[in-house]
Amino acid sequence: MRIAVVHNQPSGGARRALHGFGRQWRARHSIDVYTLATADDTWLDDAEIADAVYRSPFRPRRPIRLGLYLNDAARVRDLRDLVRVYGDIARRIDGGAYDVVLVDVCQFTLVPPVFSTLATPSVVYVHNGPARLEAGTWASARTPWARLRAGWHAPFERAYDRRLSALQANAARGATRVVANSVHTAGRVRAAYGVEADVCPPGVEVPSCAAEARENYVLSVGEIEPRKGFGFLVDALGEVPAPSRPALRIAAHRANPVEHERICVAARARGVDVEVVFDPSQPALTALYRRARAFVHGAHHEALGLAPLEAMACATPVVAVAEGGVTETVVDGETGILTPRVPAVFAAQLDSLLRDRVRLAAYGEAARRHVERAWSWPVRAAALEQVLTNVAQSRLARR
Repeated sequence: MRIAVVHNQPSGGARRALHGFGRQWRARHSIDVYTLATADDTWLDDAEIADAVYRSPFRPRRPIRLGLYLNDAARVRDLRDLVRVYGDIARRIDGGAYDVVLVDVCQFTLVPPVFSTLATPSVVYVHNGPARLEAGTWASARTPWARLRAGWHAPFERAYDRRLSALQANAARGATRVVANSVHTAGRVRAAYGVEADVCPPGVEVPSCAAEARENYVLSVGEIEPRKGFGFLVDALGEVPAPSRPALRIAAHRANPVEHERICVAARARGVDVEVVFDPSQPALTALYRRARAFVHGAHHEALGLAPLEAMACATPVVAVAEGGVTETVVDGETGILTPRVPAVFAAQLDSLLRDRVRLAAYGEAARRHVERAWSWPVRAAALEQVLTNVAQSRLARR
């Protein structure tokens, strides 16, 4: 097949997922990537998975200091420019004789707004629920001044949100097929737009079995924002008796400074040793997984969560709050433990597991086997590849 991929991804799980799919498909299909100048390529390069990469120029306008409502007007103009750029991309794709288009993440609109123009059969891959539902539930931490400023801008934010919601609804309803990364995400898409989505989760790399000496820390991964639940993890670790309390290591690609400071203050108050490792390379992140005694996950209703899977691939068991996509990846009592969002309960379960070396090792071994069997890249990429093939063939059948 000739596959066109459209994205404007930031760093993070969605970026790794798309790259992983592309690595699996490249030997069998021709792939061209259409992206924007704002897409992240710090660690992952589209040229590694594509025959050609077309990068369209786009940069949001720089905010004006004390610009107040001028910045709101600039955001609207940015969105109009973005829609125009994606319209140009859609026309180029339609003229390129592609069999199917995979439309992935845009860091500004969640789904690239190509569907008012795009005629080629398309598959939208959804990594998260509708943007406004997600952001409205777990807003970024803010300073008092930022909260006051947000109040001034609230009417403009609501109007902007309505535009984004319309673009996302257009994507969900205008694509040939919609694919979600988890049952959890598919449910949110169904609730918001009345659209049924196929479920095709991404996979993870399964590193070699080379043993690493375990160190006395537990690991968590993600950007430092309230929705990631690091504050909960600090509270829970504070409930673990001090003599057996492990340190908490957080691997993060970015941090909200307000939330970061809040976590550090709470950690000092509770006697929890917290260290944040920013932007580790993939080998360094793998080493963190392998050396951790356990992986801890406190995110609020995360769509899927690649990090728990990556930990299990490294034979590191997971202790997680039983919310969102992690309930689809962790087998409770076999590859890890799922708990309610109660710090004392989480702490008791984690402490019990860490004290039992036999059970800890057994969970780790089972976790790695589980990933090898059900979550490796060859297994997961084949499922989405079949969806793309079906969509492409449906076009040929109509000719």
